[in-house]
Amino acid sequence: MACPYPDYPRMNKPRPLLIDTDPGLSVRLSADIDDDLAILFLLASPEIAILGLTCTYGNSSIARTFADAQRLLREAGRTDLPVLKGAGWMSRDVNRETDASRFLAETILRRPGEITVLTLGPLTNLAAAPAMLK
Repeated sequence: MACPYPDYPRMNKPRPLLIDTDPGLSVRLSADIDDDLAILFLLASPEIAILGLTCTYGNSSIARTFADAQRLLREAGRTDLPVLKGAGWMSRDVNRETDASRFLAETILRRPGEITVLTLGPLTNLAAAPAMLK
């Protein structure tokens, strides 16, 4: 499989990455560890510069996924990274502006063509961002 970034071997700086996630490791009786492990792996990669985490519902409520993301970064010693709360599962939360969708839109606008967005949960935050990109 070809590398999606043709200039990758010549890159001298880490790729800027936003992570939209619904982590659930600290949720009681949860065996859903994929988001948490992916975040930890990316935090350790010298090829990636994480710009922030945006949280959405999915594995649990938005309150719990937000708390889990904060806890994960605290335990990883990366409290310097912003964690923003996004959409909940209620229909009233879909396609409305949240701190997370605003952060996604503003960060992408500040650095057009440079940012990669990795979505690990439902796409509600990303779906609300285009209205703010205009």
